[in-house]
Amino acid sequence: MVRPATFPGKPNPLPLDRHAICHREQGVLTPQHVTQLFDRRIAEIEPASFAEAARWGNPRKTYEAALRGSEWRLEKRNSGVAKHASWPREVARTRNEYIPQRSAVVLEQLFGRGLYPDRPEIEELWLEEGERRLELSAQSVAIYYTKDGQDPRMYGGRVRADARLYDQPLTLVDGEAVACRIRTGDEWGPLRILE
Repeated sequence: MVRPATFPGKPNPLPLDRHAICHREQGVLTPQHVTQLFDRRIAEIEPASFAEAARWGNPRKTYEAALRGSEWRLEKRNSGVAKHASWPREVARTRNEYIPQRSAVVLEQLFGRGLYPDRPEIEELWLEEGERRLELSAQSVAIYYTKDGQDPRMYGGRVRADARLYDQPLTLVDGEAVACRIRTGDEWGPLRILE
Protein backbone atom coordinates (compact mmCIF):
# COMPACT_ATOMS: atom_id res chain seq x y z
CA MET A 1 0.00 0.00 0.00
CA VAL A 2 1.26 3.49 -0.80
CA ARG A 3 0.39 6.38 1.50
CA PRO A 4 0.82 10.07 0.77
CA ALA A 5 4.11 11.52 1.94
CA THR A 6 4.09 13.69 5.05
CA PHE A 7 6.84 15.98 6.24
CA PRO A 8 7.16 15.98 10.04
CA GLY A 9 9.62 18.61 11.20
CA LYS A 10 10.26 19.81 7.66
CA PRO A 11 8.96 23.37 7.24
CA ASN A 12 9.30 23.78 3.47
CA PRO A 13 8.74 20.66 1.38
CA LEU A 14 9.87 20.88 -2.23
CA PRO A 15 7.20 21.86 -4.79
CA LEU A 16 7.69 18.46 -6.40
CA ASP A 17 6.88 16.82 -3.05
CA ARG A 18 3.65 18.82 -2.85
CA HIS A 19 2.81 17.63 -6.35
CA ALA A 20 3.60 14.05 -5.41
CA ILE A 21 1.34 14.25 -2.36
CA CYS A 22 -1.59 15.80 -4.20
CA HIS A 23 -1.49 14.39 -7.75
CA ARG A 24 -0.27 10.81 -7.34
CA GLU A 25 -1.42 7.62 -5.69
CA GLN A 26 -4.44 8.46 -3.47
CA GLY A 27 -3.73 12.20 -3.37
CA VAL A 28 -6.45 14.79 -3.01
CA LEU A 29 -5.97 16.05 -6.60
CA THR A 30 -5.99 12.70 -8.41
CA PRO A 31 -8.81 12.41 -10.97
CA GLN A 32 -10.57 9.76 -8.85
CA HIS A 33 -10.60 11.92 -5.73
CA VAL A 34 -11.47 15.15 -7.56
CA THR A 35 -14.37 13.39 -9.30
CA GLN A 36 -15.72 12.25 -5.91
CA LEU A 37 -15.46 15.79 -4.53
CA PHE A 38 -17.00 17.22 -7.69
CA ASP A 39 -19.94 14.78 -7.53
CA ARG A 40 -20.59 15.67 -3.89
CA ARG A 41 -20.56 19.38 -4.69
CA ILE A 42 -22.88 18.87 -7.69
CA ALA A 43 -25.30 16.93 -5.45
CA GLU A 44 -25.39 19.96 -3.13
CA ILE A 45 -25.83 22.54 -5.91
CA GLU A 46 -28.13 20.75 -8.34
CA PRO A 47 -31.40 21.08 -6.39
CA ALA A 48 -31.05 24.87 -6.51
CA SER A 49 -29.97 25.12 -10.16
CA PHE A 50 -33.48 25.26 -11.67
CA ALA A 51 -34.66 27.94 -9.26
CA GLU A 52 -31.48 29.93 -9.88
CA ALA A 53 -31.91 29.62 -13.65
CA ALA A 54 -35.51 30.84 -13.39
CA ARG A 55 -34.46 33.73 -11.19
CA TRP A 56 -31.66 34.96 -13.47
CA GLY A 57 -33.06 33.58 -16.74
CA ASN A 58 -32.83 36.58 -19.05
CA PRO A 59 -31.85 39.61 -17.00
CA ARG A 60 -30.59 41.75 -19.88
CA LYS A 61 -33.87 41.51 -21.80
CA THR A 62 -35.96 42.01 -18.67
CA TYR A 63 -33.95 45.07 -17.70
CA GLU A 64 -34.21 46.51 -21.22
CA ALA A 65 -37.97 45.88 -21.33
CA ALA A 66 -38.43 47.56 -17.95
CA LEU A 67 -36.42 50.64 -18.99
CA ARG A 68 -38.11 51.16 -22.33
CA GLY A 69 -41.54 49.97 -21.38
CA SER A 70 -41.41 47.60 -24.33
CA GLU A 71 -42.96 44.20 -24.48
CA TRP A 72 -40.69 41.54 -23.05
CA ARG A 73 -39.70 38.82 -25.54
CA LEU A 74 -38.29 35.47 -24.59
CA GLU A 75 -34.91 34.65 -26.13
CA LYS A 76 -34.86 30.86 -26.08
CA ARG A 77 -31.05 30.56 -26.06
CA ASN A 78 -30.79 32.97 -23.14
CA SER A 79 -33.77 31.79 -21.10
CA GLY A 80 -33.65 30.25 -17.65
CA VAL A 81 -34.88 26.95 -19.08
CA ALA A 82 -32.04 26.91 -21.65
CA LYS A 83 -29.51 27.74 -18.93
CA HIS A 84 -30.89 24.99 -16.72
CA ALA A 85 -30.74 22.55 -19.65
CA SER A 86 -27.06 23.40 -20.27
CA TRP A 87 -26.12 22.53 -16.67
CA PRO A 88 -25.98 18.71 -17.10
CA ARG A 89 -23.88 19.09 -20.28
CA GLU A 90 -21.35 21.27 -18.49
CA VAL A 91 -21.24 18.91 -15.51
CA ALA A 92 -20.63 15.95 -17.85
CA ARG A 93 -17.93 17.85 -19.77
CA THR A 94 -16.13 18.77 -16.58
CA ARG A 95 -16.35 15.22 -15.19
CA ASN A 96 -15.40 13.40 -18.42
CA GLU A 97 -12.99 15.78 -20.16
CA TYR A 98 -11.51 18.32 -17.76
CA ILE A 99 -10.90 16.38 -14.52
CA PRO A 100 -9.27 13.24 -16.03
CA GLN A 101 -6.51 15.20 -17.76
CA ARG A 102 -5.94 17.95 -15.19
CA SER A 103 -3.12 16.20 -13.24
CA ALA A 104 -1.14 15.72 -16.45
CA VAL A 105 -1.66 19.38 -17.38
CA VAL A 106 -0.42 20.52 -13.96
CA LEU A 107 2.63 18.25 -14.28
CA GLU A 108 3.42 19.77 -17.70
CA GLN A 109 3.05 23.27 -16.24
CA LEU A 110 5.46 22.38 -13.42
CA PHE A 111 7.94 20.92 -15.95
CA GLY A 112 7.66 24.06 -18.04
CA ARG A 113 8.47 26.30 -15.07
CA GLY A 114 11.34 24.16 -13.80
CA LEU A 115 9.48 23.15 -10.63
CA TYR A 116 9.36 19.43 -11.37
CA PRO A 117 12.45 17.55 -12.57
CA ASP A 118 12.48 15.70 -15.84
CA ARG A 119 13.51 12.49 -14.13
CA PRO A 120 12.16 8.96 -14.17
CA GLU A 121 9.62 7.96 -11.54
CA ILE A 122 10.46 5.24 -9.04
CA GLU A 123 8.74 1.98 -9.99
CA GLU A 124 8.04 -0.52 -7.23
CA LEU A 125 7.41 -4.25 -7.39
CA TRP A 126 6.26 -6.16 -4.32
CA LEU A 127 7.40 -9.77 -4.06
CA GLU A 128 5.47 -11.91 -1.58
CA GLU A 129 7.52 -15.06 -1.06
CA GLY A 130 6.80 -15.76 2.60
CA GLU A 131 8.29 -12.38 3.45
CA ARG A 132 7.58 -8.91 2.12
CA ARG A 133 10.23 -7.90 -0.39
CA LEU A 134 10.30 -4.65 -2.31
CA GLU A 135 12.13 -4.15 -5.58
CA LEU A 136 12.71 -0.58 -6.84
CA SER A 137 13.84 0.73 -10.22
CA ALA A 138 14.27 4.14 -11.85
CA GLN A 139 15.96 3.60 -15.22
CA SER A 140 19.51 3.28 -13.79
CA VAL A 141 19.20 6.46 -11.70
CA ALA A 142 20.45 6.32 -8.08
CA ILE A 143 17.69 5.69 -5.52
CA TYR A 144 18.25 6.63 -1.88
CA TYR A 145 15.98 5.16 0.78
CA THR A 146 15.34 4.80 4.49
CA LYS A 147 13.29 2.05 6.12
CA ASP A 148 11.91 4.18 8.94
CA GLY A 149 9.77 6.46 6.75
CA GLN A 150 12.13 9.44 7.12
CA ASP A 151 12.97 11.43 4.01
CA PRO A 152 16.42 10.37 2.66
CA ARG A 153 16.95 14.01 1.66
CA MET A 154 17.88 16.36 4.46
CA TYR A 155 16.49 19.88 4.45
CA GLY A 156 18.96 21.80 2.31
CA GLY A 157 19.61 18.90 -0.08
CA ARG A 158 22.18 16.68 1.66
CA VAL A 159 21.75 12.91 1.98
CA ARG A 160 20.44 11.87 5.42
CA ALA A 161 23.09 10.00 7.43
CA ASP A 162 20.98 6.82 7.74
CA ALA A 163 19.85 6.82 4.08
CA ARG A 164 21.16 4.02 1.90
CA LEU A 165 21.78 3.76 -1.83
CA TYR A 166 19.43 1.11 -3.25
CA ASP A 167 21.26 -1.85 -4.77
CA GLN A 168 19.11 -4.92 -4.08
CA PRO A 169 15.53 -5.83 -3.13
CA LEU A 170 14.55 -4.83 0.41
CA THR A 171 12.99 -7.14 2.98
CA LEU A 172 10.40 -5.37 5.15
CA VAL A 173 8.86 -6.35 8.45
CA ASP A 174 5.45 -5.14 9.60
CA GLY A 175 5.43 -1.46 10.47
CA GLU A 176 8.40 -0.54 8.28
CA ALA A 177 7.89 2.13 5.63
CA VAL A 178 10.37 2.80 2.85
CA ALA A 179 10.86 6.47 2.02
CA CYS A 180 12.74 6.85 -1.25
CA ARG A 181 13.86 9.43 -3.79
CA ILE A 182 15.96 9.41 -6.91
CA ARG A 183 19.02 11.63 -7.09
CA THR A 184 21.07 12.80 -10.04
CA GLY A 185 23.88 15.18 -9.16
CA ASP A 186 22.41 17.63 -6.65
CA GLU A 187 18.81 17.26 -7.89
CA TRP A 188 16.31 15.07 -6.08
CA GLY A 189 13.14 13.49 -7.37
CA PRO A 190 9.84 13.47 -5.49
CA LEU A 191 9.49 11.62 -2.19
CA ARG A 192 7.74 8.24 -2.28
CA ILE A 193 6.70 6.44 0.88
CA LEU A 194 5.92 2.75 0.42
CA GLU A 195 4.68 0.38 3.10
